[in-house]
Amino acid sequence: MKGLSMFLTIAISLFSCYTLLYVPSQVGARQVPVLSTTNEASALLKWKDSLDKQSQPLLSSWVGNNPCHDWIGIGCSNTSAGVQSVVTSIHLRNSSLIGTLSHLDTWSLRHVETLDLAHNTLFGHIPSILGNMSKLRIINLSFNKFSGVIPPEIGTLRSMGELNLSSNSLEGPIPDSIGNFTNLTVLALDTNYFTGRIPISIGNLVKLSKLGLNDNELTGPIPSEIQKLKLAYTMEVTTKCDVYSFGVLTLEILMGTHPGDFLTSSQDLKSKSLTEILDQRLPPPVEQITEQVKLLVEIACSCLLKSPHSRPSMREVTDSLSVGCARAARMM
Repeated sequence: MKGLSMFLTIAISLFSCYTLLYVPSQVGARQVPVLSTTNEASALLKWKDSLDKQSQPLLSSWVGNNPCHDWIGIGCSNTSAGVQSVVTSIHLRNSSLIGTLSHLDTWSLRHVETLDLAHNTLFGHIPSILGNMSKLRIINLSFNKFSGVIPPEIGTLRSMGELNLSSNSLEGPIPDSIGNFTNLTVLALDTNYFTGRIPISIGNLVKLSKLGLNDNELTGPIPSEIQKLKLAYTMEVTTKCDVYSFGVLTLEILMGTHPGDFLTSSQDLKSKSLTEILDQRLPPPVEQITEQVKLLVEIACSCLLKSPHSRPSMREVTDSLSVGCARAARMM
């Protein structure tokens, strides 16, 4: 009996080892899904199928189940002994793509480090599930037609080094989670419809060398935390800066109160008389300067146009004011 008991003990131990080594754990399979190029291919093909028909021929090389084999715009890691190659970059800049990102399976593409889809016709919201792509270092979605807000989940991408969302139709406040990108060197959010104040958290981006916030509807002062960043040495200076705040301040001085609803319908303001616009506590302007005050109202309204592209540059504003002052001087 003693020998039989020992035999059973050994048999049970061997069976346990067998199940651990050769029988896959269902719980483990759920927690750590196996990633393969087949999964990545399925994810990319699903997104391709969701795009406009016009986009399909441009991705004609996307066939089969191995995106690392001559798929246009797809970059992969180098294959090494025992390690399967994975998709690490998607470069489809200026590829005439039309569609959204809503069908992009970001979990299957979680090893992607670069996502460059600039200069296309992609629209809709930027999906919050981009936060699944935890290895992303570069996101360039500039010059598309994305709308809605920046999803706060994007702030979980701690490896981010470059975020370019410029020249879209994004709106709402810039999320504070932007300040989580402590490795960020480029932040381009210009030429959108962002509102509210510039987040103080941008001051956390100590590695930032280029910051683009112009041509939006941002208000308030530039936070001192951002002014301390060493941007001046490397930041590109454009000939057109955001004059929206100038328009708000000018009307507030003339009206004696915040312009309020006129910020969204500045053209309605131009149809009103000066007596309706100007601060009622002040006497009406004398005849000699009435035209100059009207010009000032007109300039302020042009600075508040909804489309940043339609607003004048600060140089154009100063030129118009100079002409108005010269004309007033000749009349006096």
